[in-house]
Amino acid sequence: AIVESIYASEYGAEEAASFAETTCGLCESVGLCAAPLPGIAESSGLDYSETAPDASSLGAYVKRTGCDDLSKIGAYVQYDGFTVAPVWVDLGERRNPTLAEINAFSSYANCDSPVANITCFDVSGTDGTALKPGGVTINGMAQHTTADSFNSYLGAAEIYITISTMDTEVNFDGVSLHRFGTATDIFDYTDDTADIGTGIPVNGLHQLSFVTGFLSYMSGPFFIHGDTSLLEAVEMTNTNGTVMTADTMYDSDGTLLDSFTSAYGTFVDIESGTGQTMRARKRSQVSYSLAASTSVANASMSDMLWPTLPTEVVLPTYWVQEAGEAKDSVLDTFKSTLTLVKTFLPGLIVLIIVGVLELHVR
Repeated sequence: AIVESIYASEYGAEEAASFAETTCGLCESVGLCAAPLPGIAESSGLDYSETAPDASSLGAYVKRTGCDDLSKIGAYVQYDGFTVAPVWVDLGERRNPTLAEINAFSSYANCDSPVANITCFDVSGTDGTALKPGGVTINGMAQHTTADSFNSYLGAAEIYITISTMDTEVNFDGVSLHRFGTATDIFDYTDDTADIGTGIPVNGLHQLSFVTGFLSYMSGPFFIHGDTSLLEAVEMTNTNGTVMTADTMYDSDGTLLDSFTSAYGTFVDIESGTGQTMRARKRSQVSYSLAASTSVANASMSDMLWPTLPTEVVLPTYWVQEAGEAKDSVLDTFKSTLTLVKTFLPGLIVLIIVGVLELHVR
């Protein structure tokens, strides 16, 4: 009833009734309970601001403080109760796993004693909120970050991605920040990335299939920087009404247009002296496709409901933006501190020099 009412609000009662009859309604008519395909939006009904979840149902999250090693500030050691997770199986070729292979994964994928073709990925990387601080130098606050890249752990994918300097400084409300971002080939296939399911079956996709239990993928929004065949297989329109095609998104030499990079790229802006992230936009897209049926030849896994749906077409489900910015009060405090450093540091240096001279004279 909940699904039907949501569907009716978008498409009308008649369409909703037909949809429910061929999905949830099958539970009553033939004893088959068929949930709607991924992509339908509905509220979870959970509001943790009103009722906190039972603590016993929550996994443990452990991060390093950096007290023993500043380069490890905020690094995950444990995420949602696990420290290592199986993420991929070597299939021997660059292809999607079959439904049978996905189903079998849960029965033998064990990182305590993994078989040879399993890739287990250790929990590592940070949430991107801080780097090792550059601190204060004789010239004032450090002008360069202490690292050129860092690994950002993605809990849902159970891997990390590398976020690297873009060799660009940006101004954020009067504060100079160093911009970091993901490389354009972040989801491209290489011998190394193939071990975790990246670039399979084409560049621009990272496989989530063995993690989620069905054919699913992570990518940039609208498959940016991915194989253009992904754009040709579906029709996507952005909020401006632009149909997203290779011609509208890329220039003649295949470079993504700046407007799309700005709107859909991932970036992290870091202040070098404190090492703190002052502004960030993390953008990603999740897609799925239908695997071939295990019982009916030349049909998809949906053969009982929608027998003509094609298999292994990557269908965008949603794209999400995680955004964060330092509050005005934080920026004001930082700028006040910066002013104090610029004001008192020269005087402090003079006092030190005078003190050394006096000691030398005596």
